[in-house]
Amino acid sequence: PAPPSLSLQRPDDAVVNHGEREHQQPPAEGSSQEAAVLIEPTLDSSSDDPCRYSSDGKVRLRIRRRQLPAFPSPSKKPYSLTEESAWRVLAATPNPFKEGNCADTALAVRDDESVAVLAAARAKERKVVDTILQIGETITSASDYEVWAYFCDKNILSLLVDIAKAKPPPSRRKGDTEESGTVFCGVVFTPAVKAQVLQTIIAMLSHADGDDTSLYFLLSSNHINDTVNFLVPLHQWTGYALDTMVPHFCVLIKSLSNRLLEKPQLFQFCVDTNQHFPLLHSAIHVLSSTFAQSDPFVYEAACSVVLNLCQIPSEGIRSAIGEAVLDQEILLSHLCQRLTARYRHIARLTVGIASGDPTRSKTIGRELADLQELFQLINDVLWCGIRQLNVRFCEYLLRVLLQNVLPSLLLSGNEDVGTDASTSKDKDSEISSDDPQICEGEAHCLASLMFLSQLFVTLEYAPLLKMCSVAIFHPLSSKHEFEEENSRGSGRESDCYILQSALNVILNDDTATDKATLNVQTSTNPYRAVLHAMIRGDLGYRCFVPAAMLLQGLLDSELDVSFLSNLRVVDLTDSEKSEGTPSQSSEFEGAIGHFLSRNHKPSETASFALECAGALSLSFLSHLIVAWSNNGTSFEHFHNHFVTSSLVMAIATARSQYAAKAKTMSRAAELSGIFIELMELELSRRYVAVPGENDSKVFMCDLNANDCHNFHCDPEILVRALRETGSNEVEEAKFAIRALFYFRSLGRVLVELYQNLNSCIGPHSIGPRWAEDTTFFEVRTTEIMEDDYIELVGREERPQLGTDLDIRGRTFFYFSPSLPDINSSYSSSSDRKRRLAQELIRMAMPGQQEELLLVLDPTDLFVLKPNLSDGSCNRGVILCHAPIGAVIAAVPERELLHIAVRQTEESFFVKNGNMSLRFDSIGTSRIAEQYLGRCRSALSAKKMANIDSIFNNCLEDLFPLTEKQTTQTV
Repeated sequence: PAPPSLSLQRPDDAVVNHGEREHQQPPAEGSSQEAAVLIEPTLDSSSDDPCRYSSDGKVRLRIRRRQLPAFPSPSKKPYSLTEESAWRVLAATPNPFKEGNCADTALAVRDDESVAVLAAARAKERKVVDTILQIGETITSASDYEVWAYFCDKNILSLLVDIAKAKPPPSRRKGDTEESGTVFCGVVFTPAVKAQVLQTIIAMLSHADGDDTSLYFLLSSNHINDTVNFLVPLHQWTGYALDTMVPHFCVLIKSLSNRLLEKPQLFQFCVDTNQHFPLLHSAIHVLSSTFAQSDPFVYEAACSVVLNLCQIPSEGIRSAIGEAVLDQEILLSHLCQRLTARYRHIARLTVGIASGDPTRSKTIGRELADLQELFQLINDVLWCGIRQLNVRFCEYLLRVLLQNVLPSLLLSGNEDVGTDASTSKDKDSEISSDDPQICEGEAHCLASLMFLSQLFVTLEYAPLLKMCSVAIFHPLSSKHEFEEENSRGSGRESDCYILQSALNVILNDDTATDKATLNVQTSTNPYRAVLHAMIRGDLGYRCFVPAAMLLQGLLDSELDVSFLSNLRVVDLTDSEKSEGTPSQSSEFEGAIGHFLSRNHKPSETASFALECAGALSLSFLSHLIVAWSNNGTSFEHFHNHFVTSSLVMAIATARSQYAAKAKTMSRAAELSGIFIELMELELSRRYVAVPGENDSKVFMCDLNANDCHNFHCDPEILVRALRETGSNEVEEAKFAIRALFYFRSLGRVLVELYQNLNSCIGPHSIGPRWAEDTTFFEVRTTEIMEDDYIELVGREERPQLGTDLDIRGRTFFYFSPSLPDINSSYSSSSDRKRRLAQELIRMAMPGQQEELLLVLDPTDLFVLKPNLSDGSCNRGVILCHAPIGAVIAAVPERELLHIAVRQTEESFFVKNGNMSLRFDSIGTSRIAEQYLGRCRSALSAKKMANIDSIFNNCLEDLFPLTEKQTTQTV
C-alpha cells in the first residue's frame, strides 16, 4: 500500500535568516498556510546554513510559529526519513514527526529514499504483528501442556504486557549525553502491534476459561491490571492509534467484567497493589472520553462494563465501587453533562414555527429517544443499589434539575402566574390560542416539561423521585447558596449533600433550628404555581399537554398515596360532609376540573388536550377512591365525596356540553347529509378490532391512549410536522363528536366504578368476604363497543360468501350477469371463494348465462345464485354482499343499474367501488333503484333515531339516582 502523508520536523538548531524569507513566494490560491513553499536558493552551496537542496535544486521550508522539542538530527539528508524517524512516524503516541499533529510541524520531502525507508518499517511492523499472532495461536491451539508450561515459565505474558503499556521516554535536556543504542531506542510500538497484543491476551483468557489454574495464573502478578490501566488517559495516543486499539481494549474489559460477574471470587486478582479497581477506572475513563462519544460501539461497551461491575452482589466489589469517589465523580459528571446538553439541544430545536416543519420535528424525536436511553442508563445504575453511588448520584441529578431545568419553567412574565387562582380566568372563558411561533423562553419551558415527564416515566428509584417531586410539587421551596455547596464539594473531605438535606427538611417540616443549621430559606414554590396554571389551561394547550403528562407521570410512578398527600397533590382528608356540599379537593384536582369545564375552540390540539385531561382524571380517581371509601369500609363516605367531586362533576358537565353541541350540529342543514358518516368515521377510528373468543372479533377502545406513557417521546408535543386544518362546520362537528364519545366513555367508567363499590361495600352488599378483592377499586381504562355503536357503524355479524340465504320475506329482483372483466387466472386463499370464481366465470361464458338475484332489505344488499334443487326459489348462494350503509348512490341507465359502494368485502361484482347490474327491462331497473333508495332512507332514519338516543342519554344527569341512593344508605 502507498505510504501515508508524512512530515519531518527540522532540527531546532536550524535557523532561517531573514534574507531567505524575502525570496519566498506566496502560497498558491486555495492552499493551506501550512503547505510547503518553493523558493529559489540564494545561499552559497558551501555555506554552513542547515538548509539542504533537493535533487531539483529547490529547497523546502516551513515557517514555524513556536519552538518544538529537539530531536537528534539525521546523519544523512535532514529532510529524508531515516529508519529511526520512520519508526517515530508509525508510533502510537504523538510526536513532532507526524504531519497534522500540530500546526507547526515540518513537512517531509516525498523522495524515493523516504518512501523506501517507510515501506521497510511497515514490513518490519507486519513481521512483529505476525510473530505475536503466531505466539498467541501456538499457545491457545496447542494441546500439549509443555507449550503452556514453557509460556508460564518464561513469563512471556509480562513481555506482551510491556509491549502494550510501553510509552515514550522523557525528552532529553540540553547537556544530557546521548545514550548508545539501536535506532529503536526510545521508539514506541505502533498501534497495530499494541492491538495485536490485546487480541492475543483476549484469546489467552478465552482459552483459560475452562481451567481455573490457568485463569488464575493469567490474572495474577498484576499483568492484566497493567494491561487494563495502560490505555488511560486517552489523550496520550494519536487518533489513528485510538481507532485501532480502543475497540480491542473494550472487548478485553468487557470479557473481564463478564467473568467477574460469573465468578465474583476473581475480584482479588482485579485489585492492583494500591487497592484500586483498574477495571472500573478504565471503563469510566473510556465512557467519559470524547472518543467514546463518536463511536457507539465503544460507548455501549464501556456502559456495559460499568453496569456489569455495579450489578455484582459481592460485598468487596460493591465496597470498592463505593469508595472510588474520584471515579464516581467522573461518571456522574459525564452523565449529568450529557443530560444538560441533551435538554439544551431539544430547547434550541424547539425554537421556531410550531407546526409545519417535519424535518425539525423528526430531529426532535431522535433527541427525545436519546434522552430516554440516557434516563434508562441512569435507572439501571441506580437500581444496582450501591448506596454511596446512589446518594451522590441523587445530589448530582438534583443539581442539574434545580440549576438548569426547573428555572426554565418560569417563563418571562409567568413568575406570578397561578399564585392566586381566584384572579385567573373563569370557567366559561375560552382558552387562548397558541402563538404560531415558539420563542426561546417558551421553548426552554416546553423542553423542561418533556425532560421532567421522561424522568418520572423512566426512573424507578423511589428516593430520587421523592426528592424531585418535593422540588417541583411541594407548596414550599428552598433557596440555596450553590457557591457554598460547590466549595464544600470540591474539598472532597466529607460528603455534604445540601440539596437532599434541604428537601428532606421541607418535606418533613422540621424545626426552624434545623433549617438554620442547613441554611435553608423556604418560600412559596413558584414551580408548583406555574404548573397549576398550566393544568388550568391559563397558558394554552401547548403548555397544558406536557404539564398534564408530567403530573400523570408523578401519579403513575412508584410513589405511594400518602406521599402524594404530603405533597398536597392528592387530597386524602377524611372529614365528614353532608349531601350536596362540594367535596374538598386538591389544587391540581380542581385545576383539571376547571380545564374540562372551559370552552374549547375546535382543533386537533384541543381534542388531544381533552383526551390527555381525561387520562389524567382516571389516574387521579385511582388514588382517590380508596380515601373516599375510608379504605373500603364506608360506602356513604365514598358516595358523598364521589358525587360532589369537582373532577367527577367536570366530566359529567363536559359530557352534557358536547352532547348538546353535537345534537345542535346534527340538525344543521349544511351537515344533514354527512353527519351520520362523521359519526361512523369517528367510531371506526376509536375502536380497534382485537381477537375474541371462538375466533370472533371484539372492538375495543383504550381510554388511556393519550397518556404520558405513550407520548413522552413524541415530537408532536413540541413541534407538529403538519399544519392544522382551518376551522369550518365539518371540523367543528368532528371535534364535538370526538369529545362526546370520549366523555361518554369516561361517564360509563364512573358509573361502573360507583356500581362496583355499591355492590362491594354498599348497604345491600353480599358481605365482608369480598373485602380482600381489590378489583372493585380498579379504574377501567378500556371499553368494548356498545350495541348501539355496533348498530350505528354496521359491525354486526354478516353472512359469509358462499353460504345459503333464505330469501323468503325479502325483496329481490332478477338480473343477468355481465362480467366481461373477470380474470380467469384469479386465485384466492379460500377454497370457497375459488369455487365461486370458477362458477362466475362459467356463467359469464356465451350461452352459459344464468339469472341471478338482487336481494334488498333495510340493512343489507345481496347478490345470490338461485338454488333450484328443491324445485322452488326460496334460497340462494351468496355471491356478493354489501351493507346498505355502504351504498353511496344508485343511478339507473336504461336496463343497467350502477351502484356506488364502499367498505365491501372481496367480490367480482364490485370494481373500483362500482357495481353494474343488467335487468330485463328499464322499468325493473328503475324500481330496483327506487326501492334501494327507500332502504337507504329507512336506514338513515333508524341511525338518526339511534344517534338522538345517544344524545339524550348524555344530556341526562350522570347519577340520576343520587337522592334514592342516599335514602337507601340511611
